[in-house]
Amino acid sequence: MVPKLLAFDLDDTLAESKQPLTDEMAHAFSSVLDHIPLAVMTGGAFPQLKKQFLSNLPGQSKLDHLYLFPTSAAQCYTYKDGDWRLQYDHSLTADEKAAILAAFDESLKEVGLAELPHEVWGDRIEDRVGQITFSGLGQFAPVPAKRAWDPDKKKRDALREALSKRLPKDFSIKTGGSTSVDITREGISKAYGITQLSELTGIPVRDMLYVGDALQDGGNDAVVKETGVPTFAVKNPDDTVVLLKKTWAEFHIDDHVSKKFLPLVVTALAVAILGAGTIGIIISAEPSPETIVKETSQQHAAPAPILKKGYR
Repeated sequence: MVPKLLAFDLDDTLAESKQPLTDEMAHAFSSVLDHIPLAVMTGGAFPQLKKQFLSNLPGQSKLDHLYLFPTSAAQCYTYKDGDWRLQYDHSLTADEKAAILAAFDESLKEVGLAELPHEVWGDRIEDRVGQITFSGLGQFAPVPAKRAWDPDKKKRDALREALSKRLPKDFSIKTGGSTSVDITREGISKAYGITQLSELTGIPVRDMLYVGDALQDGGNDAVVKETGVPTFAVKNPDDTVVLLKKTWAEFHIDDHVSKKFLPLVVTALAVAILGAGTIGIIISAEPSPETIVKETSQQHAAPAPILKKGYR
């Protein structure tokens, strides 16, 4: 059964970290968007979503079917009247941001990460409005460097522990991506995004599917499991393209079957409404939109509907 809605992580699920969608991914995503609502959830800010994701979708994409959850679902954007509009906004206050930045300053010193690495690509600490994010090598580090920096998460786990000693329980501290630690208000997470998505669309969580590359325990997608949403784990964007293409094919198989058997449905309805004794219906062996359903008046009881060879 095809889910009524698909929700996706962005980095390493729809695209390589901070890299644009491939043409193949953009086309596959847009094709499924024609049929059902889709959502994207990421730790990145909305400007990054626009640059990395939206700008690469085909121009004819049904954007009004799309739900965007930047900064770990601290915000939600939908498309209406030709523009992206906030559905809700849990941005951090100035005082909250100051407390987080002070905690980062002390914690980075404690765990030995305050000194800049030999190479840094962009800011290491970024204000994403609804989230403050630390990236060990900077926001725009190349993928190979990111993956080599903290493969076992020991650096980020130590930083998260140091931060937790300094920040009140009003905040949520999560590891993300390959080099990041994200801080939002407590309760703001992709799990929150899933529940909000259900409220916005009216689609029960059980009828959705969440797709991500980090659904294992401790992964930054694992939190969605607490909502009960069905999940599908991928290793990389190539796996996601395969899933999208299979989903698209399911819709077209369903369309083909529906058209093929529509005349049989018409026959059954006609017999039920008018009675088998008043009509005779002849159906073509190869039904098509041009199939002729012919009603004939009968003075005597008509035979049962005749189905030419080709149906079973």
